[in-house]
Amino acid sequence: MNIKESGTTNAGKICRPARKASASPPVRPSRRSPQVTPTELSRWIKKVKNLPDVRQDLVERVKSEIADGTYETPEKIQIAAERMLEEIS
Repeated sequence: MNIKESGTTNAGKICRPARKASASPPVRPSRRSPQVTPTELSRWIKKVKNLPDVRQDLVERVKSEIADGTYETPEKIQIAAERMLEEIS
């Protein structure tokens, strides 16, 4: 058997398997805010302008009742539950 020396050897080199071509990284959803058209913005402004005034006396009374622990009653919870069911049905 005749072996010729080519001048270069691969002795001592580590052979690693070829890597597969990787696909592009997954596309992540944009975190930008949704776009609002001028027409939609105009509708929202009209709705806000037509909201009733805040009944400050009622707000203060409810805050006081919550602080005292007297706001939640079985009757109020029942009414709230009924109203929620009306809204979703």
